[in-house]
Amino acid sequence: MKKKVLYVTAVASILLLQSCKRDYTCSCVSLNNGEYSTKDTAIENATKADAIFNCNLIEGQKQKDYIENDSKDTVKYCNLNKS
Repeated sequence: MKKKVLYVTAVASILLLQSCKRDYTCSCVSLNNGEYSTKDTAIENATKADAIFNCNLIEGQKQKDYIENDSKDTVKYCNLNKS
């Protein structure tokens, strides 16, 4: 019985932590004409899973813009940070 209660408590705690909403920043490092630059994009009031998803979308859009010649910046990577 104690194991079942402990298991249910652990699962509930994990679900609660995943549903907490916070502000995040998606920081992307780009290369343009041999110079690196960083651009931050705010992701407000999001769960961690949503923030990761949105940061990946931002990175993908920046890569697409470069491929389609809408941007001269080559995105090297993007990182998600808590604000």
